[in-house]
Order: sequence, then C-alpha cells, then structure tokens
Amino acid sequence: MKGPDAINQCVPEDALVALDRVNTAIIDSTSLDDMLQRVLDQVLAVFSADRAWVMYPCDPDVDAVHLRAERTRPKWPGAFAGCGR
Repeated sequence: MKGPDAINQCVPEDALVALDRVNTAIIDSTSLDDMLQRVLDQVLAVFSADRAWVMYPCDPDVDAVHLRAERTRPKWPGAFAGCGR
C-alpha cells in the first residue's frame, strides 16, 4: 500500500489532526511573523505546553541560540516579556 492510505494506517488519528491544524495555521497566515505565531499557538494547544519557541541554529554543540518567535501562556512570561515584544 502506498500514498495517503499507507500514511493513515501508520499514523495515529490525533497526530493527523494536529498536523492538519498546523497546516491550516500555515496556509491561513498572511506573513512570516503571523505564520510563526499561529503555528506556535497550535504547538501550545496540541501539547498543552506553557511555552513554545522557534529558535536557531538547531545545533546541540553551539553555545547560544537566537529566538525567532515565542508564544507563552499568560502565567509563564517568556524571554521576550522584558523586551516589550
């Protein structure tokens, strides 16, 4: 079996629903910043997380990373809280 039917049999339905939510957030976005915020909102919801980030580089050997975008729950202020971003 190949194609979408094979994927549907191998991946749990809730994972497919989560991927669809992220895909919808990407498609409905009007700018890069809007897309990052919408995707991170979905990450918070799907994983019941308090914080979510997009950071680079994705290299475990670097000494520092840069945050491109961040979303947090109101109870958990993030790295950008003191910067007014």
